[in-house]
Amino acid sequence: CVFITKDIFDTVLSKFKKSGKKNYHFLVRAGKKFQDVVYKFCQEMIEKETFPDSFKDTTLHMIFKGGKGKRHKLPDNRFIHSKPWWPRLIEGLTVEEGMRQPLIEGSSVYQIGGQPGHRAEEHVFVMKSIIARQRAQGKSIVIQPSDIKKYFDKEMIEDVYATSLKRGVNPKSIRIWYKLNQNTRIQVRTGAGLSKYTEVGAVVGQGTIAGALGSQAVLDNGVSEYFPPGGEDELNYGTIAMAPLLFQDDIIHGTGGIRAARLANIRIDKVVKKLNLNLHEDKTSCILLGSKKQQNDMKKELLRKPLFCGQ
Repeated sequence: CVFITKDIFDTVLSKFKKSGKKNYHFLVRAGKKFQDVVYKFCQEMIEKETFPDSFKDTTLHMIFKGGKGKRHKLPDNRFIHSKPWWPRLIEGLTVEEGMRQPLIEGSSVYQIGGQPGHRAEEHVFVMKSIIARQRAQGKSIVIQPSDIKKYFDKEMIEDVYATSLKRGVNPKSIRIWYKLNQNTRIQVRTGAGLSKYTEVGAVVGQGTIAGALGSQAVLDNGVSEYFPPGGEDELNYGTIAMAPLLFQDDIIHGTGGIRAARLANIRIDKVVKKLNLNLHEDKTSCILLGSKKQQNDMKKELLRKPLFCGQ
């Protein structure tokens, strides 16, 4: 049977056109006959799972993060993976046909990063509602924001592969996506020009079509394993069971006190170790909320024994 239909091809082409990126002009501004030939060639490559050697090549573009960072410092920049239109097209067809729907449908309600129609403000509203409820009941609350350090550079492609299969992604789709990223060669665009190509193996590139979908799924599954909604020491909003709120690689979690916060840190530590990740020290903290007495009591406890990830 035909794996990629013309409707899927036209859908991806429409998305490329709406993006307005010059990288896609050669394809989206071409005539219908040329696009039809490209479609048939894509079908053949996907059917045989064989791709040109040049599909391995990726150019990394430095994008300054902003804020208090400095442009000349590498840690203050993120690196976006950019490929020519043809390998991007193959990846887009693969994601659209067999990966997107299962990865999104398999997500928990707590992970909204990479989900169409969702915004980070939703988590802000939820967390503010929980804080208001705790205060109305005279209870304290400890807010624990966590950030994964260099998530897209550290994430293992094997985890995306395993998570995709677990969520029912078409095996051929995930296999093709893996092959497209299996032996990646990168060059970096700098102010002094382009560096030489270096092979880095299988990577999940930041800015790639499947990168956001796969990454949100991996962290979602990892957190869900150690933080069952409504589990011991988890807060509830009425009858609604709560768990850590996720937006891609950002985590925010609320607990009823220092003891529960320590237990949450132990579980977060298990998540990042299992996924071979690290927490960003400058962006991982805790916020103490409650009455003055409650805050002072929590501060005294933290002075005696500070909160650390893993203990």
